Amino acid sequence: MLVAWSEVFEIGVDVEDRARQADCMALAQRYFASEETQLVATATEATRMTAFLRLWCLKEAVLKGIGEGIAFGLDRFVFTLDPEVQLVAAPADWGGPEAYHACELSGSSLADAAATAAVVVRCRPPAASLQSHSAGP
Repeated sequence: MLVAWSEVFEIGVDVEDRARQADCMALAQRYFASEETQLVATATEATRMTAFLRLWCLKEAVLKGIGEGIAFGLDRFVFTLDPEVQLVAAPADWGGPEAYHACELSGSSLADAAATAAVVVRCRPPAASLQSHSAGP
């Protein structure tokens, strides 16, 4: 289980089991942006599922953070993995890519559990955050 909470930021998290069996190319072609599908396609056979799961976790995390589901469009948020994880495209009406910070979680407990995990944070505008938490005059 992975949980994150903040009064200031919108945070989404996702964890996936690396032992999961799926047709990652068919799923990437259906749900990912073309650049990400190409990234999965060009990965070696041994690393293809890992690349897919890394992208899937990031995409699920960003959608959870903004309160949307897969139907919103996993392809509307585009990530790169190398040299580091970065959101390179996001809808302008959701702040564009500069409004987000994405990271993958690692460590011995995740490695032992054979899990892939990601956290994506979106900053709310400071004025909106202050107004929504106002205690009065």
